[in-house]
Amino acid sequence: EAVLYIDTDSNFISLMKWVTQVRDEFFHNQYTQNSNEFIYICVNIATIFLSNVVDRNLKMLCAEMQVAPEWRKYLSMKNEFFFKRILFSEVKKRYIDLMMIQEGQLLYRDGPNGEKLPGKPEIKGFDFRKAVTKDAVRNFYNDICLNDILTVDQIDVKSIFYKIEDFRKELIRSMEAGESKYLKQANVAIPSHYVDPYRIQGIKGVLLWNALCPEYPIDLPTDVDIVPIKELSKRKVQEWFKEKHPEAFERLRIQILENRNPSIANMTLNVLAKPKNDTIILPEWYKDILDADTVIDTALQLFHPIMESLGPKILHANANKQHMTNIVDL
Repeated sequence: EAVLYIDTDSNFISLMKWVTQVRDEFFHNQYTQNSNEFIYICVNIATIFLSNVVDRNLKMLCAEMQVAPEWRKYLSMKNEFFFKRILFSEVKKRYIDLMMIQEGQLLYRDGPNGEKLPGKPEIKGFDFRKAVTKDAVRNFYNDICLNDILTVDQIDVKSIFYKIEDFRKELIRSMEAGESKYLKQANVAIPSHYVDPYRIQGIKGVLLWNALCPEYPIDLPTDVDIVPIKELSKRKVQEWFKEKHPEAFERLRIQILENRNPSIANMTLNVLAKPKNDTIILPEWYKDILDADTVIDTALQLFHPIMESLGPKILHANANKQHMTNIVDL
């Protein structure tokens, strides 16, 4: 029951029940020293026991497998890390933790005023840590992980839930204002660098932008923002776009839809590349074709695995749509 998680070559073991038992039954909660110091003492004692037990079993296993005695002595278990708190997700190798000790050395992090605070936070494997995620989104989720999950005495799931809902409102405001600070970003090379360039979001988005907005062309290679849009490769969307923005549609028809290159003419037009230039005046058609719901859902889904680990249920509307709820298991 103490084994929380089994990794490739290690186990994560919870010793909090042991620490609580020592504190309550032996010290009757009267230990007056630093609480972290007391926890370290208890954990070190427990890991001595665990190391001896595992070492004995490893030697027994080796004896049964006819491993020579001179090689058995090299097998041992050690306590490499001590985490004060750790949160796992359903996906392997995705977790967040506050690491206090590594190989017997106390670890520290920089505080808001430059002071040294005990513990080093880690965030492993989650999509909001990837380079394509905008800094504003990554920093928001990093802040929740550190200040609302890892370093507090009691995790207030309700407070985190409301923070996510406020973030949703901020995303809506940003999309309506035409901002791009929450959009995904991509580094786009020239088409010849890709095996099938016209299936790459960045290439498709750049071609579409250059067709619709020749006043501000994008030259490759470059970094761009990737904007989800209403799919202009669908007939009904094309008819709507032609009626509302006839000049832009004509450029779309000539340069994309009726392009002599069938790979370009048959592209799925569901994304638009936007230059990273805040001085550009966005055309009228931009807000009309922007799929703001997808931008908002994509940003919020990055944190769903952590919210699900905290208790709230995530509803899966389909393979691509997820929604956070206030439903929890009792």
